[in-house]
Amino acid sequence: MNPLKVFFVRIFQALLSCFARLVRFPEPKRLNGIEEIVKVLKAKNIHKLFVVTGNTTGKKPFAQKLLSSLQEEGIEPLLYYRDKTDPSIELIEKMKESYLSLKAEAILSLGGGSSLDSGKALAASLANPKKDLRKMGGLLKVGGKLPLHIVLPTTAGSGSEGSVSAVVTDEASHHKFAISSPKLVPDYVCF
Repeated sequence: MNPLKVFFVRIFQALLSCFARLVRFPEPKRLNGIEEIVKVLKAKNIHKLFVVTGNTTGKKPFAQKLLSSLQEEGIEPLLYYRDKTDPSIELIEKMKESYLSLKAEAILSLGGGSSLDSGKALAASLANPKKDLRKMGGLLKVGGKLPLHIVLPTTAGSGSEGSVSAVVTDEASHHKFAISSPKLVPDYVCF
């Protein structure tokens, strides 16, 4: 790599590191169990919940218990099973169309990092309806008010549930990019 380019990249990284120490990033509120998820949704007057999950995770017993608990409390879970492992621009656009046509009011991401990233990218896309996801790639390019977002991670130790980023794939160019903004930190995380 060109030494001059390396020099500028290192300067940028140092400045970003200083910025990260000065800025106070939001932290999601912690929920302990399905009952607390339901309580929050009822308190926020949510009647239609868009659930982003994978085919396998959505059929597990704990997921079925969550869905039946929601229905018992009058909250309609609108399931969206991701058909691909990695979130792509095309997938996020399909999810956005479904979210809007079903008149969902909040998002629950259930699963591993891909489901969580899909939910975060969906929230960013909903908050910026006229902005292409490619244009949100990079730092601090997400504006607007995001919908209520709850994450229920099924993988331990990744920390992606509380991160400020979502990785999305542009399948047309085979390019992965990160959307990074403190706004992407979910409102609640359930363990």
